Parts: sequence; structure tokens; C-alpha cells
Amino acid sequence: MDIVCAEIEKIAEKGLTTQNLETAYKLIDMMKDLKTVEGMEEYSDGESGARGRYARRDAMGRYARRYDGGNSYNDGMNGYEQRYMQSKRAYRNDHSMAAKQDMLQDLDDFMQDMHGKLKELKRDADTPEERETIERYMKMLERV
Repeated sequence: MDIVCAEIEKIAEKGLTTQNLETAYKLIDMMKDLKTVEGMEEYSDGESGARGRYARRDAMGRYARRYDGGNSYNDGMNGYEQRYMQSKRAYRNDHSMAAKQDMLQDLDDFMQDMHGKLKELKRDADTPEERETIERYMKMLERV
């Protein structure tokens, strides 16, 4: 973290330019990731209440829910999809209001994560063709 902060300070002293913009972006992204890891370390599995259930942050900065006595599923889209499918099965089994709310929250988390990943893919595209492909699929999703 100290090295990343020192590099950011060097860029700040020189001033942000088109030549150092990408480096600054990468350094800030690294700093954000390191702070997320530090934040995760503050929460232990033994905590109760909301912090115990939401002990890990996802890529969007939200706390990921924890299930099965504190064991979380894989981070990323696959983990969100797994949680959604699990809560969907639970709702199909008992049709309770609580199961429905869990299912809808997990669906919302899954969709937000997918949206964030698409935006990130587009932002990180290296070629116009890559960007156009991503945009084409984003438009296809809008039409569904």
C-alpha cells in the first residue's frame, strides 16, 4: 500500500497528463483493492448481525451475503448466480415471503454484478472492434 500511495503522490506532484493517466488509473484501482482487502480483514467469521452476514465486499463495493454458517460462495458472477439459484430453489420449496425477498435480493445482486462486469469489459476494451462487440451484446440484452 505504501508503494502504491508513493507512486500516486509522484503522479500528483507532476500533474495528471495523458501519458500518466493509465498508470494513475491502475494505481488507484490497486489502492481500492488493497483497501477492500483491509476492510475484509476487519470482519471475523464470529461476528453476528449484518456484519457477520455481509463480511466480504464484492467488485461493486457491496457486502456479499454469507450463507451456511458463514461460508461464502465464490466471488464474482458465478457466486452471485449460485446464490440466486439456491434462493430460487428455496422459494420454490416453501413460497414464503422471506424466501421470495431473499430470491429477489440475490437476483438483484446477480444482475448488478453482471452489469458492472459488462461496463468494466467495455471500459477495458483494447480495440474498437472489441468495444463494438461488447456494445452489440449489451444492446441485445436491452431488447430482451
